[in-house]
Amino acid sequence: MHEQCISVVVPTYNRAHLLEKTLPTYLQPEIFELIVVDDCSLDETRDTVLQLAQSDNRIRYLRSERNLKQPHAKNLGIRAARAPYIYFGDDDALLLPGSLRFLLETMQEHKADIVGARAPYMIKEEEVPHAQVLYSFEHAKKLMPADWQTIINPVTLQAHFDAAYAKPIEVPFVHAAFLVSKKLAEGLLFDVAYTGNCFREETDFLIRAKASGARIWYDSRAVQVNLPRDMAGGGAHTASGNFVLRKLKIFMSQAENNWRFLNKNRAALRQVLGNDLSPTLRQSLFLAEIAKVILSYPLRKVTGHEF
Repeated sequence: MHEQCISVVVPTYNRAHLLEKTLPTYLQPEIFELIVVDDCSLDETRDTVLQLAQSDNRIRYLRSERNLKQPHAKNLGIRAARAPYIYFGDDDALLLPGSLRFLLETMQEHKADIVGARAPYMIKEEEVPHAQVLYSFEHAKKLMPADWQTIINPVTLQAHFDAAYAKPIEVPFVHAAFLVSKKLAEGLLFDVAYTGNCFREETDFLIRAKASGARIWYDSRAVQVNLPRDMAGGGAHTASGNFVLRKLKIFMSQAENNWRFLNKNRAALRQVLGNDLSPTLRQSLFLAEIAKVILSYPLRKVTGHEF
């Protein structure tokens, strides 16, 4: 089970400055190949990836001829993958050692179809060299979930995938960092109709998977740590101009994509979560959370906590 059986798919856009730091962390013993899907970057992404590939021939480079966003890039990676399992990584995150092994163990032990990793966010750049210690499962405060509602709010869909739990637990969906069989991924694919920052594209995939009968587990022993936001320029945050207008554009894109997700998946959400709340109510609660973030921004600037 722990042979080289995983194709890691990492979509990327304008993050050449991060790739030398992030991509090598995915080159764990269990991977057959690391597929970097360049979503038509304007920087030195191609040269950076090809340079890294010279030191490890498991690295493959694919490029989209147009910037078509993450769902399209992930679908390209799914179709190109040659291993029986696929893990979706991020170009602005570090995968801690042993994570893929943990995901495979949980998939085998619980006969799971999808297993998600813990995804904490680093706050300060000074944490990066010490990420393996600061965010490892061994050093985390471990909680004991009573059920999946300890992790996911079935009304607001807010989830705590940055928290460590004493043992893996079955859940309705996980974070974007997850392991799945290639067969299941090919059968579902990501919905390319999500636009802008493509918020909810992975939740859409996972809710559809769960509604189709897939078993989804969360294993917080596996850890994919997101780099601090002030380091992770590029990606969905590639933009110029007024800071406030850029932030408002991001929030508007989140709201639009959330509304699409809620309407498209109402029946699946009812089946998976056991409630039938209207998309209007869920969207109202979501907009209220966005408002809280906006109102808290002055305090975040003072304390150094970006959003």
